Amino acid sequence: MATTNRIETTLDAINAKLEFAVLVSKKPLHSYDETGKKSEAATGTKLTVALPGNRFEPLGIKFEGTDPLPKVTDEMIGEACERCTPLYVRLTDCKVVIYSGSSGMGMTATAKAAELVTIGSNK
Repeated sequence: MATTNRIETTLDAINAKLEFAVLVSKKPLHSYDETGKKSEAATGTKLTVALPGNRFEPLGIKFEGTDPLPKVTDEMIGEACERCTPLYVRLTDCKVVIYSGSSGMGMTATAKAAELVTIGSNK
């Protein structure tokens, strides 16, 4: 049986104390039954961000229930990335789990809320 090691930390601890990240994608979360069949209705949202304080390492953040950014679509995120005008997001109460196991190391996260923020502007 493989052993998995886990440590829980905060976003700023793995992001050079930065409070924001670059929004990369947004996908619906679905539950699965005991046979592995995916539910039709979304049960939450997964945001993927790139951490500028960690060489743009990707991090997936799961939100159960309500969409944290209902006015932002995955298509809007893609277009912003293509234009080199990324969307920045601040995550509230983000808990990051760093884990290692037989397949290597990884990170996953949950947060209570997300909001778009403006970086480098006095407006």
